[in-house]
Amino acid sequence: MIVRFKKLAKKAGKGEKKLHGLLSFEEEALFKLASSLESYEGYVREMLHGRNVKAKSAGKFIALRFLKEVPEIVGLDMKVYGPFKAEDIAVLPVENAKILVK
Repeated sequence: MIVRFKKLAKKAGKGEKKLHGLLSFEEEALFKLASSLESYEGYVREMLHGRNVKAKSAGKFIALRFLKEVPEIVGLDMKVYGPFKAEDIAVLPVENAKILVK
């Protein structure tokens, strides 16, 4: 089973959405996984090109693209984030992201 899953994940990573010889639930899983990876790649590509991306925050976290180097910071959740290099993308607490953007 793990071998089949790895094969599906590898094919999805290459953008393939159909394969012959799969069970129906595997075909559906491959299509969904490939589509999700495609969406993710598009989102990251837009961020890297400096376009404003309307991102849904994951609860109290949001993705942030760094334009310059930033040393490590301690978030409001008391976790250490960073250090970050220019063009890094990180998921940070929303309140910390707001402070960094200002």
